[in-house]
Amino acid sequence: CILKIYHRVSKRYTRQIGVPCHSFAWLVLFLVYLYVRLCNCMLSVWLPKYGLLDPELIEEQVNSTWASENDSWAWSHWEEEASLNDYEFLRWMAVMSPFWVAATFVVCIYHITRHAIEMHKYQGKRDERFVLHDLTIQVLILPAIYSLMSLNGVVYICGIILDEVSPMRRLTSWVQRRDYYTEMYSNAFFIADIYESFALLTLGHVVMRVLQSRVTPDFGGPRRSRSDSLSKMISARKLMTEMKELTTFGIKFFCWTCGLQALYQLLLTTMAYYGIFTELFGLGDKGRSQAPGLLHTPGVQTKSHYFFLGAGFVASFAAIGNVVKVETAFHEQLLEFQPFWKFWGTKVIVSIGFMQSIALWSLPPFCWWTETRQNLFYASLLCLECFLVSLMHLKAWGHDQSWYSGFSDGSTSSDESASDAGECGEYSCSDETHDEMPTRQEDSIVDRPTTPLRSTTAVASHPSV
Repeated sequence: CILKIYHRVSKRYTRQIGVPCHSFAWLVLFLVYLYVRLCNCMLSVWLPKYGLLDPELIEEQVNSTWASENDSWAWSHWEEEASLNDYEFLRWMAVMSPFWVAATFVVCIYHITRHAIEMHKYQGKRDERFVLHDLTIQVLILPAIYSLMSLNGVVYICGIILDEVSPMRRLTSWVQRRDYYTEMYSNAFFIADIYESFALLTLGHVVMRVLQSRVTPDFGGPRRSRSDSLSKMISARKLMTEMKELTTFGIKFFCWTCGLQALYQLLLTTMAYYGIFTELFGLGDKGRSQAPGLLHTPGVQTKSHYFFLGAGFVASFAAIGNVVKVETAFHEQLLEFQPFWKFWGTKVIVSIGFMQSIALWSLPPFCWWTETRQNLFYASLLCLECFLVSLMHLKAWGHDQSWYSGFSDGSTSSDESASDAGECGEYSCSDETHDEMPTRQEDSIVDRPTTPLRSTTAVASHPSV
């Protein structure tokens, strides 16, 4: 949220702030910082103790932990749920995940730099291409964020496997730590889904800006009386603004759904960790016969899971439907824009995740694995897939694509331009100019009357004016 506010400020004062200090630069630095922290956790803490997730070293460490906690009940459950014995492939998938994320960051930073160089050419000018490259960069960050959250998921699942207790002093048993880490694993992907929905919304804005640049005035149609014509006239700018709101409404609904789900889950996990209102948020402990709080009971969790699953499905369907409808309706006008690759480059991560989930539930040998092992494989594989998506973006969002040149130096977006200057726009309604085409495309009058008006005074005195 802070970066979004900063983005608004930097967008308004681009001449003073400059491209290197734009909001995306701070966001990339923040993501790199988070990645370094995760790698430090994996390399400096886990590597000396567990090697490359060596199953024998892991068993030795977890046994010593449970002996100090007098938690012998957890051994059989841990061995069935989380042990990596006989799962060599899964172990190496987890070990390789930080390297795939690093490769994703390299590709994304290179691609963002190319667009930032293009932005620098138009800095300080009232040029639509500056805004378009800025919006493109917001989409290009998506693979980096999603891969980082996937790596977070790998770290949380490894916390279950290693029974990592150093940051978990408040949770006194392996069962509690398992439940907590599982919830944090889900929260990581909820946060990633928020940015994915935001990237889809950004794509919708870009599509509408491209369509707006291709709006042409329509002077055809049957003759109408003067009063009917004046009451039904609408400027092209106004029309495109309303179309933009209608097109992005479903995507905004998807954003709000993802945000609400992440907020609910984060609140649930945080309150459980700090032991606030344990009657509602407590994790419970089956090994010690401690009942969970109301919101952590199986019944409530199942209902909330399917509620958000259904809401997310409906919202996602509406968001995708809006974008696809616009793409099919204006296919010829968007041909140069190549929306197919851009749309799938933005939406493919969630689609891949959904298909992976179905495969893990239905295909052997994955369907025989425990939830912990399935989650580790899911998150590790997404780290690799995000790298492939970043390569797809190189093709989909090239910095030198021809559609950027379709915006002239003086073009401005409908969001930044002033409102319409009355029903007739800024053009005279005199009888001498009705046969001439307007000189500015975005202020042209759609459905303009072909019957000449008698005088400007008569128009000004009309009740609709």
